[in-house]
Amino acid sequence: MDFSYIEAFDSWKGARAVESARLESEFPPKAERGFESHPFRMYHVYVLWSNKLKKRYIGFTENIEKRFKEHNTGKTHFTKSGIPWTIIYQETYTNKYSARKREIFLKSGQGRKYLDDVLQKAERGFSAEG
Repeated sequence: MDFSYIEAFDSWKGARAVESARLESEFPPKAERGFESHPFRMYHVYVLWSNKLKKRYIGFTENIEKRFKEHNTGKTHFTKSGIPWTIIYQETYTNKYSARKREIFLKSGQGRKYLDDVLQKAERGFSAEG
């Protein structure tokens, strides 16, 4: 029989690669777990405004009501000094990964410019209505 160890190893490697691909499709890598869509969960990216500090705060959460209450009761270190906070912008996502990416974008220079533009347009719309 002309069956060598190398051929056996190559055959095993090929079968292992197919099995690995199947498992990864069923079970995402650890770094991605928790970021898949869930039919009952929504993730919120929000922007708060403090008149006291004249600053915005950008965050994301699964429970916007609870998180907003934490900001306005001083349970969050960064926002404690700006109480009261007002929600001035919000986006909703079906998975944690997308919400987190959007939060990071909105905190970037381009994201801040985007928020400035959107909020300015909204403000003009409200003032035009009355």
